[in-house]
Amino acid sequence: KVSSGTCAIPATEQRSERAIAYIRIPAWSKDTAKQLLETLKAVGKVDGIVVDLRNNYGGFFPSAVDAASLFMNKGVVVYTADTTGPLDAYDVNGDYTVFADTKTPLALLVNKGTASASEVFSGALRDNNRALVVGNENTFGKGLIQTLLPLSDGSGVTITVREYRTPNNISINKVGISPDRAYGDADIPDSARGFCDSVVENPKVLKTFFR
Repeated sequence: KVSSGTCAIPATEQRSERAIAYIRIPAWSKDTAKQLLETLKAVGKVDGIVVDLRNNYGGFFPSAVDAASLFMNKGVVVYTADTTGPLDAYDVNGDYTVFADTKTPLALLVNKGTASASEVFSGALRDNNRALVVGNENTFGKGLIQTLLPLSDGSGVTITVREYRTPNNISINKVGISPDRAYGDADIPDSARGFCDSVVENPKVLKTFFR
């Protein structure tokens, strides 16, 4: 289930007080995009959003497409391709783009455990210049679309039929998404309270997440 919290960042000599939303997506289910929409409505107007996708191994692919549509109101989310090149393009979902927040600074927190649908989501927002990807390592690199072919003896064999590619036509498989920035040796918990405590105690970490 999607969880969230809002961090109150104290004012400094250079900046006034800010509100940063932290949103944790642990997996992609059929309801994830709807949960994210309700979360964004509840969060309201903030100065920045951090979506934590660490150790989110994927799940229901269409939810990732719909969720990306909450942050971009046009464009390609992902391509599927075979050895001849791109075959199909999945554009943003108009049912969700009507609610799209295309302005609030957005960062995606990833690690080696970020895979599959989470990589589709991350690649879409990064390639469309909507978000920064922040992490100390590439994501997992799970980008194959496979099908099970039944055999006459009742067993089956898995066959790869296509792969996912980002909007810039970059293959995800075995490569993953390369972060735009690293957060170094900072300890960043995967809970709203822990994240907020971390960035309040160490303001330099927050600078990693936004341009």
